Parts: sequence; structure tokens; C-alpha cells
Amino acid sequence: MKSLIALYFFILATIQLGLLMGMLHYYRASNVLKPSIYWLASLVFNIFALVLFGLGVIFIDDVSKPGFSFTIANSLFFIATISQGLFCRSLNRDISKGIKSSALISVIVFIFFFEILRTHGSFELRTFVIVGLIMALLFWQLYELLIVRRVQNSPQLTYLQYATAVEIFFAATRLIILGISVAAIKQVDQIPQVLIFCTIAQLVTNTISYVAIGGYWAEKISLSNAKVALENDVIKKLLSEREDLISHLSKANKTAATGALSASIAHELNQPIAAIQLNAQFFQEKLASGDLDRHAIQEIARSIEHDNSRIANIVSTLRGIFK
Repeated sequence: MKSLIALYFFILATIQLGLLMGMLHYYRASNVLKPSIYWLASLVFNIFALVLFGLGVIFIDDVSKPGFSFTIANSLFFIATISQGLFCRSLNRDISKGIKSSALISVIVFIFFFEILRTHGSFELRTFVIVGLIMALLFWQLYELLIVRRVQNSPQLTYLQYATAVEIFFAATRLIILGISVAAIKQVDQIPQVLIFCTIAQLVTNTISYVAIGGYWAEKISLSNAKVALENDVIKKLLSEREDLISHLSKANKTAATGALSASIAHELNQPIAAIQLNAQFFQEKLASGDLDRHAIQEIARSIEHDNSRIANIVSTLRGIFK
């Protein structure tokens, strides 16, 4: 009997350890969203508690006087349940320092109180205390889930809500069985089969809760990855539009620069050309009137030669620029 019960604990611990390692690998691979520290802490403490319980069941002789390892195991279960409740609360609001301090104080008080029960109390009394406290924490967890479900339509949170309700049911059933039990339980073989079944069923349901929480975080990571991919597509589109805009502006600037350069060239060339044309008209008027002396011809020639040199210099300068 003891070996079979211990085997159940070890199997559940192995399943939860596999869940923990798988999800940690998944989180490291995604590198997008970090898991809640409360959920990870709850899962780690629960795994250690299951292992210690399994080992304790193998070597226990009198369940009414268990060893100190049972205090440690029950304390780890208590811490795991508190951490899971803090996780559910963190879905609604930030965990304040007051809540954290209260949780720490409750753990310290529980350890001392349960150690007293271990040395002076009975198996039934210890079970009543630990199951009753865990039921209270599960009701708190269920309350927080009911609140968060109003704003988050997550199937995984729905599964977690159902699993929590079922876990409360099995915990309540354990208390009822202990309440109607007559004989004092001293040996493992004296524990009612239905009580063992409800205990294992509660632990299995608790494992399902961790699976649901892992699925919730995987769901959030998938949504985050999809959001990042969408944002990347938008950024790529904006960058493409930016490059097109820069290209169009560059072309417009080149066109404007070309137009300004053309206007400047035209202005520079028009001046000497206009001067040459005026001198040519003046020369023709002088020829027509017959009033043309040698001095006037020399002045007109020098003026035309000067303007022609200006044109040659402008053309030479432009040729150097374009080269």
C-alpha cells in the first residue's frame, strides 16, 4: 500500500517536472514574454512537496507521529497554493508589498503551527488543518479567477477555473470522510481507500491546474508573437514607404536643382548675348545713317569681343562642372 501511494506521488511529481522543463524551454526559445514568477514558484514548491511526501510515505511507520519531513512537505504544499493564488491575483492587479508580507508571515506561522501539530496532534487533526487552509486559498484563487474572466476571454483560464472548483470538491470530500470516520488512524493501511482516492484525485486536479496555467502562458506568448509579427510587417511597410518618399524627394530635388541651374545658365548667357545683339543693332544703324567713324567701329568690336569672351568663359566653366 505504501509503495503504491508513494508511486502516485512520484508520478505526479514527474509530470509536473516535465511540464516545468518543457515550458521553461518554450519560454527561452520565444524570448518574448516572461512567465509569472508566482506560477513557477508554485510549481517548483509543489514538485518538491510531492517528492518529499512520496519518500515520507515509504519510510513512515506511524502516521499519527510522522517525521519532520512531513512538516516540510506540508509547508511546501501550503507555499505552492499561496503562490498559485498570488498568480491568479496578479492577473487582476499588481501584488502589493502588504500582500507579499502577509503571505510570508502566514508561511512562517504555518510552519511553527504545523510542527506543533506533528508532534502533539493526530493524523485527522493535521489533515483537517492543511486541507481546510488549502480550501480557503483555493476559494480565494477561484474568486480572483471569476474577476479576471470578466475581462479576459481565455479558454485556459476557464479550464483553470473548473480545475480549481473540482479541487475544492475533492478537498471538501476528504474533510467529510475524516469527519464521519470513527476509528483513529495509526497506520497507512488504516487510511480509508476512498480518502486515498480523493487525495490522489485532488493532486491530479492540481496538476491539471498547472497544465492550464502553462497553456495560458503559451496562449499569451502566441498572441504576443502574432502582435510582434504584425508590428514588424507594419514597420517594413512604413520603411518601404519612407524609401519611396525619399526617392521621390530626391528626384524632385534633382529636377528643382536642374531647373535652377538652367535658369542661372540662361541668365548668365543672356547678358553677353543681349549686349552683342545691341552692339550689332547699333552697328547697323550707324551703317544705315552713314555716320560711322573708325573710333566707333573699334569700340563696337571691343565690346563684342568682350561679350564673346564672357560667353566662352561661361561655357568653359559649365564644361568643367559637368565633367
